[in-house]
Amino acid sequence: MNTHIEKPTLQVAVDVPSLETAVKIARVVSEAGARFIEAGTPLIKNEGAARVLRKFREQLPRARIVADFKTMDAGALEAEIAFKNGGDVLCVLGVADNATIRSAVEVADAYGKAVLVDLMKVPNPVKRAVEVEKLGASIVCLHVGLDVQKTGETVASKLELVRKVSEAVSIPVAVAGGIRLDRVKALVASGAKLLVVGSAIVKSRNPAGETASFLQAIEEAWQQL
Repeated sequence: MNTHIEKPTLQVAVDVPSLETAVKIARVVSEAGARFIEAGTPLIKNEGAARVLRKFREQLPRARIVADFKTMDAGALEAEIAFKNGGDVLCVLGVADNATIRSAVEVADAYGKAVLVDLMKVPNPVKRAVEVEKLGASIVCLHVGLDVQKTGETVASKLELVRKVSEAVSIPVAVAGGIRLDRVKALVASGAKLLVVGSAIVKSRNPAGETASFLQAIEEAWQQL
């Protein structure tokens, strides 16, 4: 799968537990221009991976569907589940064993799909980003989890780390965790190529409008580089 991202773009994380609600939101944000749509972990666990991914594929024919499995083991098996049911990108945890990442990449290559490695809780994100790129990862993600966000920390508070990882690898760097409109410019300037936004869009009164606002902010930030 071609994951070359010429300029920064948006990924909307649909983390609601209801498939019916998730599909409605996913269609709205896709029609508003979001290129990457994430089937979030709570949704996948609550409704079942195959059911969710097939429904997303059916309803979002032009989107790149990200399956946020947070794979820690059984890389090949979980990659097979993700890709045969319509997913385009599988999320694997960076703290997983190299063998798990490598086996997921092998299946991704066979399907013409991609593996995103989530660096959440990795002790040395820069070093690990370099390692997983060599293992065949297509994207790496700097991610501040939901529970940690409740303490006030967001990925936008890690701009120097975003910059260091972006300089260390040639594959796209995604950022996730509490991203707001007023931090888009700084994240793009630090090298982020895929901005993963969840609550700010999904929980808003106007997901389509918020999607358009984020896309505009990303484009303006890119033009100013």
